[in-house]
Amino acid sequence: FDAIKFTKPNTYTFTITESRSSEGEDDGITVDTTPKTVTIVVVDNGAGNLVVDEQKSDYKNTQFTNYYNFTGTQATISVEKFLEKYGYEPDSIKDAFTFTLAAAADCPKDGYQLPATLTVTNPDADGGKTSFDPITFSKVGTYTFTVTESGTVGGITNDSDDVKTVTIKVEDNGNGKLVVTTAETARTVSFINSYDVGETSAKLYVKKEMSVLSGE
Repeated sequence: FDAIKFTKPNTYTFTITESRSSEGEDDGITVDTTPKTVTIVVVDNGAGNLVVDEQKSDYKNTQFTNYYNFTGTQATISVEKFLEKYGYEPDSIKDAFTFTLAAAADCPKDGYQLPATLTVTNPDADGGKTSFDPITFSKVGTYTFTVTESGTVGGITNDSDDVKTVTIKVEDNGNGKLVVTTAETARTVSFINSYDVGETSAKLYVKKEMSVLSGE
């Protein structure tokens, strides 16, 4: 502040209050709104001058403590299942395969909350796309999850890689909010299965008959 001028000896008490503009209300900062009191003791030094008694005054160490915090965010992981049929028309595989979501071994131990339901199934006759319920994040970090496929159907060869990995990066946007910076396409895993038929065989049987005509 600019200097305060004093014209009489006395003990002067002032309050300092912190406030904020409406433009900053969503920036994640919690303002210290407690008024702070400062005391300035002015005395006559006996030599014709007014001076501040520094030992009795308390005005140089006014402190406001603000806090920065952010709100959490969520992200979904999706699963696509493709069935290569090679011209055949297999029976429906709807709900025949299960996909299980889990935290990878190198995933941080905290800062996220998996959904209550960790499994989904393929929704369509030939595979289809589905999503797990959202994962909730409460800390900045890089998180790694796995999606595992299980299930068998006659004639169908499962994806050779039955465990897919998804990495989700969460950052602080500087305005009190966590944001997921990993694109949705990078949060979608694909499993490609194939349908084929095996060989079969059949024997051909031939019956031979001979007729003999009489008189010949």
